[in-house]
Amino acid sequence: MFRPCDLGARRWLGPLKSSVFAPPIEAELHKWRLRWRAGEKQDQGHSRGLLPAIHSADELRSANSNTLESHPELVFAAISGRPLSTAGSKTLLLGLLARAYLLQRQGIVLDLYNLIWRDRISTDNFLDAIAMALVALSWNRLGDDLQVIRGNEGVPERLGDADSWAFLMALPEVGPRTLKELPLTADELIVLASKFQPVRAPSRSDANSGTP
Repeated sequence: MFRPCDLGARRWLGPLKSSVFAPPIEAELHKWRLRWRAGEKQDQGHSRGLLPAIHSADELRSANSNTLESHPELVFAAISGRPLSTAGSKTLLLGLLARAYLLQRQGIVLDLYNLIWRDRISTDNFLDAIAMALVALSWNRLGDDLQVIRGNEGVPERLGDADSWAFLMALPEVGPRTLKELPLTADELIVLASKFQPVRAPSRSDANSGTP
């Protein structure tokens, strides 16, 4: 079943709302854990492929109660001010470049060496991780004033006003506080993507030698 925060996040995403789907129920997660501990082969259909990540998140939350939930596509919609269209899917080069520029516009330097495929981390997952880091930095700066989504209408609220940190989606510090449903067109995405400036961060040897 969709939680209210899931429905609220989906309202921000427009054509890409399917990237936020109903999480597996607790019984499914429990069943997965039993099979995992027994070393049995797991089903990977529907959202079950995320069960290992959900299990890992639960382990992190148990170790550190200062844990919030968010979603990369929600972050990209927030910092762009509008939802991305299907032309900006993260499976497409246009979508990846547009997302890279949106992050770069927040002052994040993207070293091209970070984008090299290594350790099975794909470029889209790398950009998603940076989007989550942006939320973490926003939380560090704003504290209880961080904006979160709890209800199915997608209206942002203060984190400090929430009764619980469960069942909410955190927003980054930048971006609009009101929902804008008109998605970016393909032409607008092309403009964003064309502004991305790949940068190689200077190495320590470059800095010592004075190489620009």
